[in-house]
Amino acid sequence: MSASKPSSRESGGGALEAIRFGQSSANGTGETGDRGQGTGDTGTGNSGDKRQGTKGQETQGTGTGNSGDKRQGTKGQETQGTGTGNSGDKRQGTKGQETQGTGTGNSGDKRQGTKGQETQGTGTGNSGDKRQGTKGQETQGTGTGNSGDKRQGTKGQETQGTGTGNSGDKRQGTKGQETQGTGTGNSGDKRQGTKGQETQGTGTGNSGDKRQGTKGQETQGTGTGNSGDKRQGTKGQETQGTGTGNSGDKRQGTKGQETQGTGTGNSGDKRQGTKGQETQGTGTGNSGDKRQGTKGQETQGTGTGNSGDKRQGTKGQETQGTGTGNSGDKRTR
Repeated sequence: MSASKPSSRESGGGALEAIRFGQSSANGTGETGDRGQGTGDTGTGNSGDKRQGTKGQETQGTGTGNSGDKRQGTKGQETQGTGTGNSGDKRQGTKGQETQGTGTGNSGDKRQGTKGQETQGTGTGNSGDKRQGTKGQETQGTGTGNSGDKRQGTKGQETQGTGTGNSGDKRQGTKGQETQGTGTGNSGDKRQGTKGQETQGTGTGNSGDKRQGTKGQETQGTGTGNSGDKRQGTKGQETQGTGTGNSGDKRQGTKGQETQGTGTGNSGDKRQGTKGQETQGTGTGNSGDKRQGTKGQETQGTGTGNSGDKRQGTKGQETQGTGTGNSGDKRTR
């Protein structure tokens, strides 16, 4: 599998998914279906595929290149240092924590059921496709280029230092912790089962598609551009900070907390069921489409541009700060 340009099946879930979400080029520019806007600010490269079941926390730092496909079963701990190349294929079963640093470009597709905590740090490019079952913690250090394919059975700890080029094939069963550092390029598709908290740092470009089951809290920093479509099941709190560009697509089942820092680009589609609180900081551009079931509180800070479409079921409180431009469409059922 080529991590720099994933197939429509891996990055978007087939031809229908590819048509729905559009395709991003290497610089983060492309068409969108469900994503509001497919033009990334400074996206470099495309994203791969990550599939996971239940996830606790995943940490992804800044990096350069595309994140490919990660599929894992249960893993003890994996640490990936700085490197040059794209991240390939990782598939995981049980995961504890995933953290993603700030980034520039588009964030791809995230689908989650119940997740413990995911933090997204700085990065440049698009975030691709991550699918997860149950995950302890994943941390990936800084790197430039593509990381290859990792598939593992039962693993205690793996540490990968700095390097230039592509990392080959790793397949894992049980994994404890994986940390992903800073990077430039696109991160693929994230689909997860159980999630506790997801935090997304500053970034430039578009955020892709996130699908989750029940979510506790999501925090999104300030941003400039358009916020895409948010659909949620059960969510605790979502906070949106500063950022530049559009917010992509997020669909969630059960999620603990997701925090998104400052970023540049578009945020895609977020779909959630029951949500506790969502706070949106300052931003410039248009806010896209938000669809929610039961929501506790949503706060929107200062921003410049148009606010898009918000659809909600039961909502506690929504606060919208100062802004310049037009407010779009809000529908509460």
